[in-house]
Amino acid sequence: AMVLVIDKSGSMSGQPIELARASAKAAAELLSAQDQIAVVGFDDQTRVVLPMTGASDKGTILASIESLTADGGTDAYPGMVKGNELLQ
Repeated sequence: AMVLVIDKSGSMSGQPIELARASAKAAAELLSAQDQIAVVGFDDQTRVVLPMTGASDKGTILASIESLTADGGTDAYPGMVKGNELLQ
């Protein structure tokens, strides 16, 4: 299983968020059908963008990653905690 915890704060606006989304999609594409993936986005709030999902559901996974937009402040710690919880 893999949880992608992605910074989507305002400082990620423009090319940084585009690169983060592209990297996340590339990582998701490497998973096999037996794997699972979740996506957590954080700015000054933490949000589970995609709960733990079978990696074979590529359309849903890629759409959830694409939905990330840059806005807000930065508070990374709660995002990391949520990622760890999802892996448990």
